[in-house]
Amino acid sequence: MKTSLFSLGIILTSISVAGCMGGGGGSTPKTASQTRLNLPNWGIVIDATYDTKLDGVIPGYKILTVALTNRSVDIIKLDQASDQWFIEDAWGKKQKGINSLRLRDPNVWAQLPPKVKDIIEYPGGVQMGYTQTFDLFFPDSIDLQRFRSISFYSANLKQNFDALSSTSMERAVPATEDPNTESIDKYVPKPTGSAKKAKSQKYN
Repeated sequence: MKTSLFSLGIILTSISVAGCMGGGGGSTPKTASQTRLNLPNWGIVIDATYDTKLDGVIPGYKILTVALTNRSVDIIKLDQASDQWFIEDAWGKKQKGINSLRLRDPNVWAQLPPKVKDIIEYPGGVQMGYTQTFDLFFPDSIDLQRFRSISFYSANLKQNFDALSSTSMERAVPATEDPNTESIDKYVPKPTGSAKKAKSQKYN
């Protein structure tokens, strides 16, 4: 029975982007928060959705579903060990996501059914003209509702992509000081050589 519930939860994760971001004209469910990072110069579009219905699917974690669309002229390579993903919550705090439970939480990973592991494993890349959907995991203590933005550091491109959503200020709540908040700079490697000339792309 537990395996069936896991499978159902992961299926819901896979369809959450289609359900919350589809072009059918329907309104976004009240349980969901979403944002889009559009990078035309790089041929990358990143859609991210958090739905409270998926809380508890993976014990101890909340799930953020990401759809990465490749509109470039080459494959987008992903690296589960070195890529970095962050969201900015409604209070303006950077929260780091886990892209690979296999690497970051082997104890939880070992308890998952094989089929679930195959589904939630971080992909190795996105082919040209395709959209790859995958999940990021955050500790269940983190509030993901009304998150403002998503950030992605590509280890392959040695580039950080960061953008506020067009509705970020509508979602914002008064900021409070939190000495336990970690900075994104702690995780993102410093560029070297020619990479120093590359600047983060910001788009609405």
